[in-house]
Amino acid sequence: MSSEALPLHNNGIFKNLPTFSPEIQGLTAIVTGANGISGFFTMRVLLENPQRWRKIWTLSRSPPPKEMMDLLAPEQRDRVEHIPVDFLGKPEDIAEALKAKSVTADAVFFYSYLQPKTTIKGSHPWANAQELADVNCRTFPVSGDRSAKTDFAL
Repeated sequence: MSSEALPLHNNGIFKNLPTFSPEIQGLTAIVTGANGISGFFTMRVLLENPQRWRKIWTLSRSPPPKEMMDLLAPEQRDRVEHIPVDFLGKPEDIAEALKAKSVTADAVFFYSYLQPKTTIKGSHPWANAQELADVNCRTFPVSGDRSAKTDFAL
């Protein structure tokens, strides 16, 4: 829904994008999986508005590759800080890594996932859908239980 003051707009292939109040400024965001396609492009969109998004924290095991970061302007790279975390590790370790950097966030964009290698010879990467679901559901533990299995059926 839009209004006369904040109408929807288009930008290239992107349609019906929201317009935000210019009064919203100085925000921080966490982007997980910024070393992948969706996370990286979300980070790029946030960095296009330095007044609104003053700091972007990226969380993943490894930082976005240099080739990807080189696509950003130097002043954009200066507003990005990577914190290495393993979402399958202990929640206390993740919390400590965030606390050590005094991370605060007004928004979190979660794009992390693990792509296990398929054990089915000659198959496509998504052939092991059950294992893919099992591994990635462990990043969202229920009551701290990271060993939970899913019931995934095609």
